[in-house]
Amino acid sequence: MGQRDDGELLGTLKTELVNNEYYVTRQVAHRSIFAYIEVFDNRKRLHSTLGYQSPEAFEVGLN
Repeated sequence: MGQRDDGELLGTLKTELVNNEYYVTRQVAHRSIFAYIEVFDNRKRLHSTLGYQSPEAFEVGLN
């Protein structure tokens, strides 16, 4: 999870995703939350350790 603590991630997750959704099953919730973390949070969120760039932008800058 990088430099963020679990509480910060959970707060962001609730604000940006869970509060706006109704999950019919636990499996649907799991898929939605997994996609949010893997697609947005881990790839697109700005990271202070990367000079406030997303990991994708940082990797492009390396090449």
